[in-house]
Amino acid sequence: MFKFNQYVERQVVLFDALEDAAYKNTHDLSGAGTLKQVMGDVMQNNNAEALAEVLRTFGVRLVLTAHPTQFYPGSVLGIIHDLSRALIKNDSVEINTYLQQLGKTPFLKKKKPTPFDEAISLVWFLENVFYTAAGRIVNELKSQFPGAVSDQNAVLQMGFWPGGDRDGNPFVKCDTTLKVADALRSAILKCYYLDVRRLKRRLTFHGVEEPIAELETKLYDNVFVPGFEINITTKEIKDTLVSIKKFWRRAITLCLHLRYKALLIRLIFLVYTLLRLIFARTAAYIKNY
Repeated sequence: MFKFNQYVERQVVLFDALEDAAYKNTHDLSGAGTLKQVMGDVMQNNNAEALAEVLRTFGVRLVLTAHPTQFYPGSVLGIIHDLSRALIKNDSVEINTYLQQLGKTPFLKKKKPTPFDEAISLVWFLENVFYTAAGRIVNELKSQFPGAVSDQNAVLQMGFWPGGDRDGNPFVKCDTTLKVADALRSAILKCYYLDVRRLKRRLTFHGVEEPIAELETKLYDNVFVPGFEINITTKEIKDTLVSIKKFWRRAITLCLHLRYKALLIRLIFLVYTLLRLIFARTAAYIKNY
């Protein structure tokens, strides 16, 4: 019976991985009710101003919660994620490797998961799913409708129930809430650090390389250095990135100005050369005549 349960558990996980990998094929990502469909209707009907007015006060708050019957250990969640990617690539070698790993990975712990364990399980989804998805949604809105999304109103917000549900879970204490809050802060700072690190590899120009390197160092210290006093704020991160963005825009504008100036000089020189050629041929024609 135990072996049968093990088999069923792994079949369920395999089905979850297959479902994630085939999601784009089994769902219409541009159909009714999707963001792309709404954006298409707005552009088709020229309602960009109306959309901007709505987004000034509109926002979606996604609240994550957990239930013991829907609890996967972090190791299994990682396998599901990697297995889904291998299925998308149709890499049979990787698929076989992950399936063998899945067969040896325990699903059940010897002791019941604590509220903190449940919270950490959901933090995995925040780091690997919702963080990137929220960024892509907001980026797509800003790309299609630059003036519609305001920095003063968050279109997407995340809520987190585990670790704070003291009204329904007697095992959640004050220290649990503090530990979960610290884990959430570390998770988001780690996401910021990885993004800034990737950004640093592309912004290797004078005037932007130094600020992005300093920000990377501060994020690293706040996330990975044990016992380091937390000294970075959201405002500091945002101000640094905004200043880099403004500097980069000014640099691009200056480059375009210099390029247009060079093109104008070339055009003037070309016209001057043509005029000289015309005058020379006209003079030769008159002389021969």
